[in-house]
Formats: sequence, C-alpha cells, structure tokens
Amino acid sequence: MKNFITLIFLGMMLLTSCSKEEVKTGQECPAQLIRITTGVDIGLTTKAAITTGVFPTTRDMIVSSWHAASSQNHFKSTRFTYSTGAWMADKSWPLSGNLDFLAISQGSSSITDVTWGTPDATASVQFAMPDNSSVQEDILIGCAASIAANTDVVIDFKHPQALLVFTAKSSDAYNSTTNRGITINSITLKSAKYSGTVLAQRSSGSLEFFWSSLGSSKTVAVPGLTTTNLTKTVTTLGDGILLPEQTEVGFVISYTLHNGTDTAGNLVNTAMSYDYTPSSPCSWEAGKKYTYGIDITMKGINITPSVALWDTGANKEIIL
Repeated sequence: MKNFITLIFLGMMLLTSCSKEEVKTGQECPAQLIRITTGVDIGLTTKAAITTGVFPTTRDMIVSSWHAASSQNHFKSTRFTYSTGAWMADKSWPLSGNLDFLAISQGSSSITDVTWGTPDATASVQFAMPDNSSVQEDILIGCAASIAANTDVVIDFKHPQALLVFTAKSSDAYNSTTNRGITINSITLKSAKYSGTVLAQRSSGSLEFFWSSLGSSKTVAVPGLTTTNLTKTVTTLGDGILLPEQTEVGFVISYTLHNGTDTAGNLVNTAMSYDYTPSSPCSWEAGKKYTYGIDITMKGINITPSVALWDTGANKEIIL
C-alpha cells in the first residue's frame, strides 16, 4: 500500500512539469524547448548593443517563469546563453497549463541587488543600475503572459531608459559662399543623472517602469560626436544618450562659425557656444526617444524638441 501511494505521488509530480534533466527512459516528456521571439528597437545608432537589426548573439537573457496551474515558479532567474545557433538553457515546457514570463537582457552593463517578485517571480523585477554614462548600455526588460504549453512565446523587450538624440542642419546662407559654414564640435548635457534603481512591474503582457534613488548629477558629452560640418540636410550628431527617467535638463552646443576671409585673405573662424535651457522642462520617460533638432540660421539657433515611442523594430526568433 505504501508503494502504491508513492507511485501516485510521483505520477502527480510528472504531470506538473518536466525539465530536460528529469527525462528518463519510458517517460513521455515534450521534446520542444521553450521558444521565444523578441522585438527590439533597431532604428538607432547608439553605443547600446541593439544596433544591427537582430538580437545580438553576445547578449544573454535572465528569464523567470510562473506556472499558473501549480502556482509555482517553473524556473527562476535562469541564464540563457547563445550557443550553436540558439539561446540555450536546459529547460523545456511543462506538460500542461499556462506560463507567464519576465526577462532581463543587460548586455555587458553591471546591475546589482536584483529582486524578483514574490511568490510569482514574473510579477516584477527590481535592480540597481550603477553609473551608465560611460558604458551607455541599453538594458532591456520583456514579458509575456498566460502562454499555453508547447507554443511559441513572444516577448517584446522594452527600454526602461530614455534615449536622447541630437540632429542639426544649417541655413542656405552658410553654404552658398566659399569658406562659409558651421562646424559642430560638441554637445554637452548639463547636470543629468545616470544611475538609479528601476522597478519593472508586469500587468498581463504589459510593463510599467518606476525609477527611484537616482545618483548624483554630472555633465556628459554626447558620445560618438566627432567634428561635424553642417549642411542643409539634417544630420544626426553622435550616438545619443541613454539615461533613467528624470526631469529634462539643458545642454551646451560648442560650434565654430566660418565667416569667409578678411581683407588680407585670412580665414575668419569664430568659436561659439550656445546654452539651451528648456523654458518648461518635461519629464524624460522610460521607453521614449527625445530628438532635439538644431537649426543654425543667420538669425541665430532654433531648437525643436520632439518625442516618439522607442519601441519599434524587427523581430528575431530566439530558441531557448
């Protein structure tokens, strides 16, 4: 009788879930590994890893899942690494039921104090991001809700940081005469913050981000911005800046004004600086792309801010 009860208990356990390391001869466990399709923004040139149109093979994922039928984490905080054509970990689907997913892809950046939700690890995740001003890494967080066993999982990775992009052009007058023009030398963001703690909360298949404990302010030059001669065509300046949610700050443009030649035939080049301070600061929000269009004319400099969602891109299937 004791052996019969033990067999019933073991059978119930096998119906709950089955991972690859548990597979033994005679058991009927699903062969299909969990498959994930990711969506990431690819239309940007930043120092972030997501720039090539596919999810980079150099990036790992940390994935947790919640099995609703058994009210337990099917696996929690599991690392999946690219190997021989796929992102691999020794995990497979449970035999039945639905799962929720929450994933982090941090690239090479350093995050600490990672805390997953309790008891459901996919309900939320919180971590501290150290100063990201030099690394400028695009940390990604994604989720999926109520996915039936043995089906593909679509995780749309989102950006918990905001992205600032700078573009510029000059007027016809500065491009119509020999030795006249504008050269942008640098753009420096004033007193922004580049570290803090982010909380991502999952509501079904959507994510909300909340930033707190932001670090000290510092001035940072737009990375990747080399000396650029402006034309009448809009040019993107540098790689953009990634940073936590915070109140908008201004920036300083350093540029050179080329004013032809003097009576002796010498070039007349004048170093200039323009300090932009927003009259009504907005909030830089997670997952949004803020573009500052700079237009230098004979009458001065015009700054035109605009904002768009930072979540469009192509898909790349990933097999876990």
